[in-house]
Amino acid sequence: MTEELTIEIDPSALEAVPIFPLPGTVLLPQTLVSLHVFEPRYRKMMAYCLEEHRVMAVALLHERGEPDAFGRPPIHGMAGLGYVRRSARLPDGRYNIVLEGVARLDVSREHPPETPFRRAQGLLIEPDPVTESASTVQSAGHALRALCSRVFSAPGQTETLEELFRLPPGQLADTVAASAIEDPQERQRVLETVDVQERVELVSGALGALILGSAARRIRSVRCLPRDPGG
Repeated sequence: MTEELTIEIDPSALEAVPIFPLPGTVLLPQTLVSLHVFEPRYRKMMAYCLEEHRVMAVALLHERGEPDAFGRPPIHGMAGLGYVRRSARLPDGRYNIVLEGVARLDVSREHPPETPFRRAQGLLIEPDPVTESASTVQSAGHALRALCSRVFSAPGQTETLEELFRLPPGQLADTVAASAIEDPQERQRVLETVDVQERVELVSGALGALILGSAARRIRSVRCLPRDPGG
């Protein structure tokens, strides 16, 4: 869970926001991700971020896409805008950083390769507060909380569950997806689902599949137990 922290993003920071393309990493709003930065071009990106606005876009590499006109690897057009909450520069120039997800960001309008790292004219995808408060969204949120009660039921997770239950439906869906959905492609689908009700239902479906899969594994485990020879 993230701490309460309000981050104001200067609009000028999005005019040429750095892009960190990564395999298997999706940054969802109001969640944290720890990264190790070691490539020379991304060390330069880090120096740029820390000197400027402390923001970057984390974009999932597109497995089935085509390189762009400049031969750069394909990325998904929807990225997570991250704020560098903590950073530590190592003696050899590498960085360990913690990013806080701030918002969904359209990075499809990339700039030509004028710097060692990629940049884009970012477009913030703002949530709709009216939709968030709709009765159907609230109902979907209650259903997701019920599923969370089953997934986060291990001893010591009571506090986590209480924190989850205090979140509004959209943020709840993002937080649960970040912690419970392992497949990065599924997490990317959550990131790209702007409609709050659709997102909550998407995460509910993923949690339901997780619960069913766990039950199926338990059943198979029981079936694999050796039979009592004397039975």
